[in-house]
Amino acid sequence: PVVRRGFICRVRLHRFAEGVILPHERTLAGPKADRLKLKRATRTHLSQVFGLYDDPQREADAAFADLEREEPALQGKTSDGVTHRLWRLTDPAAIAAVQRVLRDRSIYIADGHHRYETMLALREELRREPGYCGASSAVEYGSIFLCNVADPGLLVFPTHRVLHSLPGFDLAALLDKLAASFLLDERKVTGGAEVKATLAAKGAAAPSYLLLSGGRSIYLTLRPDADLSVVGGPEVARRLDVTVLHALCIERALGIDRAAQEAQTNLRYLKDTEQALRAAAEPGVQAVFVMNPTKVREVMAVAEAGEVMPQKSTYFYPKIASGLVLNPLDPAEPIDTVESI
Repeated sequence: PVVRRGFICRVRLHRFAEGVILPHERTLAGPKADRLKLKRATRTHLSQVFGLYDDPQREADAAFADLEREEPALQGKTSDGVTHRLWRLTDPAAIAAVQRVLRDRSIYIADGHHRYETMLALREELRREPGYCGASSAVEYGSIFLCNVADPGLLVFPTHRVLHSLPGFDLAALLDKLAASFLLDERKVTGGAEVKATLAAKGAAAPSYLLLSGGRSIYLTLRPDADLSVVGGPEVARRLDVTVLHALCIERALGIDRAAQEAQTNLRYLKDTEQALRAAAEPGVQAVFVMNPTKVREVMAVAEAGEVMPQKSTYFYPKIASGLVLNPLDPAEPIDTVESI
């Protein structure tokens, strides 16, 4: 069992350009449109953005330590087998202590980029409503779950790529193209545990992947002399596993441009390694790229550099259950900042 801790609060909304709340992933128009319709209809943040903060000494965590000695206000298990426990912090001094620690620190969006951008869009709409009370209005705040980067239960899993429906796909031609950038190591695989161990060992030296296609299994490891000019962006982003995969394999070797990626015309995504191994034998699947997880510090570095990764670059596990805490949005409701962060 793994325990991850964090807290839910209101946070003042900031556009990304302000440098307070930092994204790391590209978003898609479709999911944002769906979420905006839901928020308009309910005028409520029904679930939280998942944010990270960097507090190596875990000063903010201390404010919540006593709560865990009490019975939780809410406890239940979701269908994915995850147990959720929720306590309510009401001590003004403890809340103020958390505010002091985090006031000047950045928030890194781990999960919920579409949700956060939708919060910004709805804020702009509700600002025009009669009764809007300005900077203290409830619509100026978003509902967020914050987790310390130093929390030992913070897990990031990889998201594997499944290729399908690509006209003219040819494995031999693909391998010829990839050989210019990657060392190819073909071997049999026996299961997910072995694949994860091998990828971790190879990935310690350079970005590495397992390509499954046509009954073959080939490990790809970036060559030291590989031409990364097509990757673009600052150095912090140019050698990330997911960025290299998309630039050299998905876009250059396979010819799938960003528009097709956003539409998921030829790609779908899987979180589980065993499932990814099985998917390679499914009808219609042309190839599977099995990946290492992106490191949390890499996510933070990309965000600080003002860069974004391709969609589905990270999978922070477990997901936060929707509906645990609801945040109604009334433009006329002033927020007491003693009760929010």
